[in-house]
Amino acid sequence: MLVYVAQELAAASSGTVVAGTSAGSGSGSPVAVLRSNNMSTQVSTVDDADLVAGQTVVIQALAVLLNGGKAGSYGYAANGAIAVAPTPAPTPSASASPSATTSAGSKKKATK
Repeated sequence: MLVYVAQELAAASSGTVVAGTSAGSGSGSPVAVLRSNNMSTQVSTVDDADLVAGQTVVIQALAVLLNGGKAGSYGYAANGAIAVAPTPAPTPSASASPSATTSAGSKKKATK
C-alpha cells in the first residue's frame, strides 16, 4: 500500500520524502520496501528521522527534490542508504546586503 501512496504523491508533487525511525527501518520495513522498488528513483527515503540529524536530512532531501535534484536513500548504510545526507547539502541563497543611500531630504548649505 505504501508504494502505491508514495507513487501517487510523487506524481502529484515536486518532492516526496518518506521517513522512518532507525529501529523500524530494517529489512521488510516500509522504507526498505521503497528502497528495493522502482520508487527509489522518484521518492527520497530517510531511515533515521527519530534522530535530530535525520530530521535535518529529511528537510535537505526535500530541498534537493524541490530544486530539481534526484531522489536518494539517506541514513544508515546497514538499512540500504546510499549516503548519510544529500551531497552537497542545500545551501541558503545569498541575501541582499544593505547598501548606503543618500537621503533626498538633506541639502547642502549654499555659500556666498
